[in-house]
Amino acid sequence: MFGYDTGVISGALLYIKTDLGASDFEQQAVIGALLIGAVLSGWTTDRIGRKWTKVGSGTIYVIGALGSAFAPGIESLIAARLVLGLAVGDSVVRVAPVHLRARPALDPGRGHQL
Repeated sequence: MFGYDTGVISGALLYIKTDLGASDFEQQAVIGALLIGAVLSGWTTDRIGRKWTKVGSGTIYVIGALGSAFAPGIESLIAARLVLGLAVGDSVVRVAPVHLRARPALDPGRGHQL
């Protein structure tokens, strides 16, 4: 998800710079906010469990995406991307590895090569 986001935001920065009048530092903050949010998100699974982390991560992702889409200024865009970072960090770091380890119950000897 980080690579996909990096590709998308690099194309969007051309429009962010002109439409929102973002300086070089503000453009860097827009990119870095997602990564900072991802770093801050690690505690949720330990506190509330994987199931509620998935539910919360999906909800937070929708809120952050809508906030990014309708951001009237650069400050609100940075805040929305920070919120998106929380969702991306939870979904990639804490929830996704569980699916990679999953194996069929009837054949426990196969599927562990992942």
